[in-house]
Amino acid sequence: MDRESFFAILRTALMQLDDFENLRHSPLLTLLSADGTPLTPVALQQLLLDEIEALAGRGDVPPRFWDVLYFRFVNQLNQDKVAYQFGISVRQLRRLQNNAIEYLAERLWQRFQLENGLPDPPVANPAIQQEVAWLREETGTDACRVSEELSHALNDVMPLAQRYDVTIHHESSQTEALAAIPPPVVRQALLTVISCAITQGGRHIRIRLESRDDSVRCTVELADAQVPALTLTGCQPTLTTVGQLLIPFGGKVKTQDTPPAIVVRLPTVQSVPILVLDDNPDARLLIKRYVTHSRYRIIATDNGRQAIQLAHQHQVRALLLDIMMADMAGWDLLSEWCHHPATRDIPVIVCTILPQEELAYLLGARAFLQKPVNRTKLLETLDVLTGGPTKTPG
Repeated sequence: MDRESFFAILRTALMQLDDFENLRHSPLLTLLSADGTPLTPVALQQLLLDEIEALAGRGDVPPRFWDVLYFRFVNQLNQDKVAYQFGISVRQLRRLQNNAIEYLAERLWQRFQLENGLPDPPVANPAIQQEVAWLREETGTDACRVSEELSHALNDVMPLAQRYDVTIHHESSQTEALAAIPPPVVRQALLTVISCAITQGGRHIRIRLESRDDSVRCTVELADAQVPALTLTGCQPTLTTVGQLLIPFGGKVKTQDTPPAIVVRLPTVQSVPILVLDDNPDARLLIKRYVTHSRYRIIATDNGRQAIQLAHQHQVRALLLDIMMADMAGWDLLSEWCHHPATRDIPVIVCTILPQEELAYLLGARAFLQKPVNRTKLLETLDVLTGGPTKTPG
């Protein structure tokens, strides 16, 4: 293993430091073991946190290296917050962060004497792991409509189908399920699977989407009766790569024998209902646009007197409340909401142009957003209050 591969593996582990399921597959469990016994994911997490803490106050550590590692991976602040705190752009922060990780990687490389030449462990491609870690960080709350990404993939792959004289029949589906995987990952996975099927020698491919309780499945079937199942064995290296791309997000890919097919399983997001109370139709429309392709579903109203009834009817998980409304003062509704047995445990986000954050918290709000609100901040706040996914890390 060379230093570049080790840096990629370390960077991936840092990006997934609280994701023990993914740390369970990290080669660092073996590489950073003092006695040859693989570390547990918890022990690996603690080792990396201790290594970062050990850089504090050292005169030989380049400026801000400890700061960026501490804020990003110990405090788990997201890039926007750290960049703002440092007074630099996000692009500059990424460059600083990479330099700091390289510095940490070199210290670990020397401490564990990795220059002595350990064999490469049988793990996923570090380049794929690094790309997945970046996607998890950049698209933390993003989901995608699988039918849309399949349509994009089919458009992309059509020149290849024409070259191989393969006819693709897409069985239209009414499923509008959202996959809990970023759109670029789903599109590339489907594109790769369909491309692999095209090159297997058959003349006809049938593709269908099916929604299950907790997943949506895309089956790419070799529809020629004369094509044997063993044909798909040539796809295994490619499908292994697709699997490495999907597994960190809970997806899977497999082959089936009868009929010969490749099946991609994508976990679906559970629709989380959020009540938005705002008498400005443009504001309600903006919030709906912000949550498009996320796990959230908006129930919007301009009638404050219906809020508690709607909350009960739709089993909402949070209320986004404007303060200045015509039919009912937002402060009055906040007080009523926080004392009503049906809604007092449902968190309220006060969203107003007024600088009244302290008052909002005193009256029972769980979060405060001052207008104009941006999409990232809105989704992060909803994630915190509803126990949803957040960017990794931070």
